[in-house]
Formats: sequence, C-alpha cells, structure tokens
Amino acid sequence: MGKPEFFPIADEAHVDERRASMGLGPLADYAKGFGLEYKPVAK
Repeated sequence: MGKPEFFPIADEAHVDERRASMGLGPLADYAKGFGLEYKPVAK
C-alpha cells in the first residue's frame, strides 16, 4: 500500500473558500486529522 495522497482538486486555489461556504474549515486542518499534510496552491 502506498502513501495516501489527494486526488486532483478542481479550482484548487479556491477550495478553502468553497469549504467555508459550506461551514467547513480549511482543507489543511482537515488533512491533519488524518495525519496528512496539505499545502494549498498559491492564488
């Protein structure tokens, strides 16, 4: 089994804005809960 990784994200530069509109926290915080690291792309 390989290292877990994220699937490609459509419009990744705005993923945290979309998550916030649904009442969710940043993707980086969510990933930490699974022991993963997510580095957002620059806008």
